[in-house]
Order: sequence, then structure tokens, then C-alpha cells
Amino acid sequence: MALSPTRRRRRDRVQRFEEQMRAIDEISKINKRALPSFCRAVARPLQARRLAKALQYPVHEVSISAEFDEMFFSSFRPIAPDGRSLYDLTRRQDDEPKVRHRLQLGRDALLPWPWHRDRLVNTLSTIGRSKGASAWRSDHNHQVQLVLPFGLAFVLGGNHSIAAGVVDGEGEVVADARDISAAYHHVFYDGCEFRRKHDGTGLSAPTEEEPGVLFELGRRMLELGVEYDAPAV
Repeated sequence: MALSPTRRRRRDRVQRFEEQMRAIDEISKINKRALPSFCRAVARPLQARRLAKALQYPVHEVSISAEFDEMFFSSFRPIAPDGRSLYDLTRRQDDEPKVRHRLQLGRDALLPWPWHRDRLVNTLSTIGRSKGASAWRSDHNHQVQLVLPFGLAFVLGGNHSIAAGVVDGEGEVVADARDISAAYHHVFYDGCEFRRKHDGTGLSAPTEEEPGVLFELGRRMLELGVEYDAPAV
């Protein structure tokens, strides 16, 4: 009996996920320190979609998100058997000295979310040495959160100017680290959905495939003792 279109899409998605997990295994055997490079490769389509959408739609109509809770699963939804959420499991980090890493806009997996087409057009036109404009410089408006262990960086402030730096491969920014390692005891991605380990409950079914791949990449990095390779500051 032929599969329905929905079941066929699910099967194909799981197969793509499994192929990428095999690639992670192969890289791990050759050189486990190359796993952060896999993160950057997987994140490139995420960057490209958000930059393209900002130029395709009028102001405030960009519908694609660049927030952890939207792309992965809610930080406030219970994931542990005792009802604790990712926020509960990681909030002690708020009381500890911040860990920061220096990211290169042309190398690391930063995810700007430019939402205003005119602002993006302006920053693309006026920032960057390659076009005879001023060099890209970091300032107090630039806020970035680096999610560890896998190394995807969410832009929380300065989206349009950081987007210009990403496009031109120019500039550096310091990011605050958010370590979600505690989630791996309680959550897994099955190729289509994030699920709780203890009862199999679905947490989210992301439209994009890359977040699930990145999440499971992080699990392998933890297992192998591989840290993301951006220098600490």
C-alpha cells in the first residue's frame, strides 16, 4: 500500500536526519575536533533563509523566527520527570560569572534576524570595507547568545548591522554563552520532533530540519568531550 503524502514526507525527513547523523559519526572517527565545523555547515541554510526573507517581505512581515524557543522547544515547558523545565535546569547560570566567547561573523554560526527591509538595505549599503564604506565594528547594541554545546549563536540585538557583517564576512562580536547540556538527559530529537525521554511526549515539531540535527550534534560533542571552538574571552 502506497504511503500517504504526509507519511512519505515524514519518512524522507527522517532519512535525511539519519544521513546527517551518519556524517557526524564519520567525522567523529576521522577527527572529532571537526564537529564544530559540521555545526557551521548545517547552520548556513538557517542564516540564508532569514537574510533572504528580510529582503523579500515588507517591514514587520518577516515570519521566520530566530529564537531558541521557537526553533527548538520551549525553555519553560516541563522536560524532566519532576516537572522541571530547561529554564529551571539552567537558571543557576544566571547567578554565575558570565562565560563569553569571541565569534567571527564570517566563520561562526550567527543567526541574525533582520526584520526591517529598509534597515537591512541601509546596513548592506553603508557597512563594510569591501564596498568602500566604513569597517564593521562591534558596539554596545550588539547582543549575542552562543548556545552550547553545539555552537549556534542567536542575535538578540543589532540584527541588521550584524547581518551586514555576516554577509561580508567582516567583524567580530563577543557572545554570552548559554549551556543547555542539562537538556540531553531529558530530551531527544527523533528526526521530526523533539520529545521527552521519560514518557515520549512531543515537545515541538519544528518546520526546519536543521535545529534537530544541531541538537543531536551537541549530544555527540558532549559524549566525545568536544567543545565549540570559539575562543573564550
